[in-house]
This record gives sequence, C-alpha cells and structure tokens, in this order.
Amino acid sequence: MKGLCAIDAAKDKTFFSLASLRNKSINFIEESSVDIAAANGDIIEFFRENFEAINERIRERENAYSLKVRNTFVNLPDVFVQRKTAEEVFPLRVRKKITTKDITMAKKHLEEISLDWNDHCINNIVLDYNVDGQDYDCAPLGIEAKKIKIRSLLISVKDKLYKDTENIFSDSGRAFGGFVVSSISTLFTPFSNIDGKRLIVVVDIGYDKTRVIAYKDKVFIFDSMYEFGLKEVIGKIQDKFGISAGLAEELFNNYGSFKQSDNFKEISVRDNDRYINLNIKTLNSLIASNTTDGIKKIVDDIGKKIDEDFVVSFIGRLSVKANFYDHLKESLNQETSPPSPKVSSVSLGCLRYGFFNYFERYSYKSSILGNIIKIYKEYF
Repeated sequence: MKGLCAIDAAKDKTFFSLASLRNKSINFIEESSVDIAAANGDIIEFFRENFEAINERIRERENAYSLKVRNTFVNLPDVFVQRKTAEEVFPLRVRKKITTKDITMAKKHLEEISLDWNDHCINNIVLDYNVDGQDYDCAPLGIEAKKIKIRSLLISVKDKLYKDTENIFSDSGRAFGGFVVSSISTLFTPFSNIDGKRLIVVVDIGYDKTRVIAYKDKVFIFDSMYEFGLKEVIGKIQDKFGISAGLAEELFNNYGSFKQSDNFKEISVRDNDRYINLNIKTLNSLIASNTTDGIKKIVDDIGKKIDEDFVVSFIGRLSVKANFYDHLKESLNQETSPPSPKVSSVSLGCLRYGFFNYFERYSYKSSILGNIIKIYKEYF
C-alpha cells in the first residue's frame, strides 16, 4: 500500500504524520514522535545529524502498517522563507483558448523574472488573473486570449537549502516531497473544521510558544506568537513539587490530564536519589489552572483585536490531553471547535497541503478553497 509522511521538527522532539494513499485521496493513520530535538534551528544540520534515526522511524511505521511511503514532506519554519508578490503579463503565441499548459508556463515565467538566481520557489500562489481587462480569481481556462496577466504570491527558499535537504533524503533512499511553510501547515491541520462564513481562530500550543492564526471568509486577520507553551506548564510542575525538569515532563506525559476527579491517589516517583509521593489530583489541578491562565490571556488578546464572535480550534501538546476541551468549556466563555483527529503538531497540516497543494490548483470547485485563496490575496 502506498503512503505519505510529513515531518515536523520541534525544539524538543520530532513529530511524524503518516497516511495511506489511494485513488488520489489520503487516509490519516497516526501521528507519532521521537525524542530528537531541533533546538538550534539549523534544519540542514538537524537532518544531517539525525536523518538515520528519522529514516529508521519511518521504516518502522512502514513495516507496522505494510506501507511504502512514496513522498515525505517537511514542515519549514517561516524564518527560512522569503515572500514576494509579483505580477507579469505573459503573451501567447496566437489568440487561443487558455489551457493548463499556458498557466503553467505563465507561472514559471513569473518565477524566472521575479526571483533571484539562487532562490527556489516552493509556492506560486496565483492571487488573481486578468484577461482582456477582466479579473478572475480562478484560472480562466477555456477563455480566448492573446495574453494573460497573473499576480502571484511567491514563497521561496534558498536553492542550497532545498538541494541540500533533497540530497540528504536521496542518499538515504527517501523521496523528498518538498517543504510546506509552517503558517500553511498550521492553517491546514484542523482544515476540516473551517467554516468560511464565520471567523475561525487556530491556536497551536507548542513546546515554548503558542501560534495563533485568525481568518474569516476572504480575510486573513492576523498571525501572532505568544510566550506560552508546554514548557511553561512543565516548569510550574517542577517548581511546585521541587523536582527535576525531566521528571516534571515525565509526570505530565504519563499522568497529566484535565479530568475532574475526587481521586486523591498518590504515586511514588524517583527523582535522582530520592523518592517523592505525589498526588495525581494536585498535579492535574496545577496543569489545569496554569493552562487556563495561559490560554485566557491569549483569548483575551484575540478578543481585543477582533470585534466580533469567533470560534477557536486548538491543536498542539496540551490540546490532546484527556478532557481538554471539556475543561475549556467550563473555564472559558469561548466557543471552541475540536479538530478531528486531535494532533500534537502541525505535521498533519504539512502532509495535507504537501499532497493536495490546495492554493496552487488551477481551479477551485470548493467554495471553501476559493475563500482561502482570497484570504491570501487579502493578506499579501
């Protein structure tokens, strides 16, 4: 069975999303992780040092599901990309009906004249077309014309970064599917919950920061980072019980949840050369209160920037814990929309976009996809 994989390298661990591929559709299988950190932010150094272990994990999951991964996509932090809006008129040889080949050539021509020689275009998102003075949001296929004017958002990386990554994959027998910029990965992780008629907010709770992307039909509202994440919650556990950071993270991973219980069960844990008795209810109350405080500040700030009701979809480390959304309903006066499936990273969004390339299709039959194209048109 054919499959796809996406990698999201975070500062403390690396996440993988895996899906099977059949008849040009994907079926999400699982998200998993390994304790391989991309702490210094150098993605080439990260892959050079860790690709053997990463490849071994992919092989392990392939064997577990009798799967052969055809392409592997990589979530790329926004700091590595350059964005440029460019437009150009592309002449046709004769007046004729516009075809997909004409659009492809026009886009390629725009890249060649707009980007530097050492840039590699990873996204050419056409914001609008113009034929004989008429504007089109979608490709004007079948329209007779002598020339086409296109305006695109070009997202590029340095050619060396792309080729070095491609070579690392190739040397290990893997097909590199390409980069997906993190902002797009984030947007498409809970994509099935997008309602084009209402303002939606995607909140990605990461290890050390939380990213918020807000958008509504045709309008990209904002993309902001907040100083809150799993690391802060683990730090509160560490301080409360006077234990090491490693043990605090282990307690969060193994016992942490948002379940309400009268259970005063204690566990005995070893921290270096001593044993400590910890109450599970106290642990989870601490997690819940600090999570509420951190999220409430973010939601309040969003409310100050947006003068209307909105729905929040949370992804990330804390959001996958049991009863997370039930807890939010009780602690926040805010409508939420749980994504399906619930995931800890943006690797799922990376996989979805990497395969479908929603923004770069020639025609957009879905009104939602058409609206998302307009989001980028408005934002950039």
